[in-house]
Amino acid sequence: MKRVWVFLISLTSLLPAVQAAAATNAITRIAEVKALAPEEIRQGRAVHLRGVVTARLCRLFIMQDGDAGIFVYPRLARDEGVWKGDDDVFGSLSPGTEVEITGVTRQGGFAPVILPYAVTRLGKAPLPAAEPFNPARFFRGLDDCRRVEVRGVVQGYWKRPPLGLMLVLDANPGRFMARLPLEARELCEGLVEAEVRLQGVAMAAFNTRGELLMPSVFVNALSDLSVERPPRNTPFDAPKVPLREVGGFGSDLGGKFRLHVGGGHLCGARSGIVSG
Repeated sequence: MKRVWVFLISLTSLLPAVQAAAATNAITRIAEVKALAPEEIRQGRAVHLRGVVTARLCRLFIMQDGDAGIFVYPRLARDEGVWKGDDDVFGSLSPGTEVEITGVTRQGGFAPVILPYAVTRLGKAPLPAAEPFNPARFFRGLDDCRRVEVRGVVQGYWKRPPLGLMLVLDANPGRFMARLPLEARELCEGLVEAEVRLQGVAMAAFNTRGELLMPSVFVNALSDLSVERPPRNTPFDAPKVPLREVGGFGSDLGGKFRLHVGGGHLCGARSGIVSG
């Protein structure tokens, strides 16, 4: 009997060491997850991450530690049987919430994502500083899930519930989209052709092959948008340009700003109006 008790005591003393070894094997930095090969990501590597929630989109959220960020998918985790906790924890998460997460890696549509099996809310923390605009990184998708500051000329917008309002901007040499809260609708009506500065979380629009189509920015609040140069008073304040000079080889017209053109109305269609 004495030998049994000694054996049990020995096992108990080993538990902390076993748990420590398991924790050591888990990836603890988001940058390390992003550096994994696709084969390793699909294997479901264990992670133990701590960071700040920077954006929340319906049933998923983005967190960042240091200068790297990643998507966390609770709904997919539940569908795959990874998450078995209380969904109410996600209702308390908002930008600026510090969290600790244990889970596994999965290959997302464009970049790796995390499926959590435990989420702990640690309190409030400052949002990571927005990285200065670097077009070479931004337009290659390298800023995915990082807080960035971007600039561009607004070319249009549309409503996309429940995500919010989507702006289309030209930043020369490329175009990108920005998501604003729904309450920004009245503001957006006066933003077309304005030069603006935005702070938000970089994301990527991609195709079924996981190839980047266009970067986008998720803006949490209207306070993260500032107008650097307002638009013209009316769309027709721009100098009038003959149609024959628009879109030709070597034309300097077009680009970020509106063109003022005129012509005869030949026909109408759902896709637009053809003039001559």
